[in-house]
Amino acid sequence: MNPQDANSHQTVWYKEKPLLFLVLFMSVFYSVLSILRHLHFDSNTWDLGLFDQMVWHYSRFEAPASTSMLLQNSLGDHFSPILALCAPLYWLYPHAETLLVVQAVLFATALIPIFLFTEKSLGRWQAYCFVAAFIFFWGVQDTIEFDFHPDVFAVPLIAFAIYWIDVKKWAWASVSILALLLVKEDLTLLVAAFGVYLAFHEKIKLGVGLVVVGVLFFYLDLVVIIPHFNSADKGYDHWIYQSLGTGPLDALKAVLKNPFLPFDVLFSYSTKIKTLFLLFAPFLFLPIFSRQIILIIPLVAAKLLANSSNYWGMGFHYSATLCPILVMASAEGLIYLRRKEFLKKGIFKSLLPAPTYILMINLILVPILSPWRNIEHARFWTLSEMEKTSSFAFALIPKDASVATQSSIAPHFSERKDIYALGSSVDCHTIKPDFFIVNRNLNCWPITYSEIDTCLNEKVKNGYKKIFAKDDWVVLESESYAGIAVQ
Repeated sequence: MNPQDANSHQTVWYKEKPLLFLVLFMSVFYSVLSILRHLHFDSNTWDLGLFDQMVWHYSRFEAPASTSMLLQNSLGDHFSPILALCAPLYWLYPHAETLLVVQAVLFATALIPIFLFTEKSLGRWQAYCFVAAFIFFWGVQDTIEFDFHPDVFAVPLIAFAIYWIDVKKWAWASVSILALLLVKEDLTLLVAAFGVYLAFHEKIKLGVGLVVVGVLFFYLDLVVIIPHFNSADKGYDHWIYQSLGTGPLDALKAVLKNPFLPFDVLFSYSTKIKTLFLLFAPFLFLPIFSRQIILIIPLVAAKLLANSSNYWGMGFHYSATLCPILVMASAEGLIYLRRKEFLKKGIFKSLLPAPTYILMINLILVPILSPWRNIEHARFWTLSEMEKTSSFAFALIPKDASVATQSSIAPHFSERKDIYALGSSVDCHTIKPDFFIVNRNLNCWPITYSEIDTCLNEKVKNGYKKIFAKDDWVVLESESYAGIAVQ
């Protein structure tokens, strides 16, 4: 990109009021949507409840345990110590809604480096087109719609890293890149990819150093750190690439033996091809012409080579880290193509207003792909009688009491030492919490309400009493509970 005054990024805080408005708008808008979704009991133990309890423990200077997953320390599940940064916020407001706001603000913060990066070579108006496209991109919306995940910390870090590299602020770039090591173990390979990316910016030594650090931490996370904290089996439980091999080394050997194996896995399902198309099409496939494709390839591979079908599709949070790179790479790809003389003639002139097309495409896709399509209905913005009644049921349960409930209710009770989401790791018949709270009209995944109902009937026969029953809410209290429920 063309050189520009290195101090120009400092003026954005004072001159670009529209940008600051968009940052505020995105923070507030997506915070409101995700909080309303939570109040409608559409959030889940997996994963809002899990991370809520972990951060609550961090705020008390305790190990980030998860009782629903039966983990004494969640660092034995995923290595995401960056979650501890949320702990001070829990001193002010210790509730799951805090994490939902943090998530929205982290995404909104990425608008700043995206604008600075694109404005530098494309101009102000086109930069705003890319910023707005990011706000409405389906990958952003799907991530924010699905609870909370520490992956979102990587979004502004990645965007700032790309910007700092572009303006040759190597120290700041290094800090942003190395911070990714604290977000999640799979981002260690993105750190290594940044090292390769830096080599294309003639920073060979720094690039090689990051490759070494990234690969080293990938090994340490999977073989040493996570197994150390895993009290269950002292191993790493999230290797999801069995189609390539039983582990990283086995997968590497298989790929070296058959270089076409990743492509066989990549194109094994039509869903993967559709997702791949919808990642690049909203940006006119311009990221393909950017050097940032080096960063995109490992993230796309991690998403589409997984054995779990949850990764392949458009839902959940598995496209979060791709979002800022796709936007910034499309800008860089456009700059590259505009320098080609033969593209300045004939039909290729249509590339000139490409940022406008990108914004229009992402806006057109909103009513088709957005998980928030239901916000046009009045019921999304108001609480039902059942949802209003929940506050009366919740008030009966003291903050220090242990609670067992279904997965959609658990995130409303996870700021405590013992919260159990029924099903999966927790057997309703064997646990003896102070309180049970359930509602037949809410999501019970991964079990059914009939299973819960059978369990509750059994509990009533064995020392529990029903203290609340209204609008399908049922609260049971153990007769042996030593605390005092608020009546």
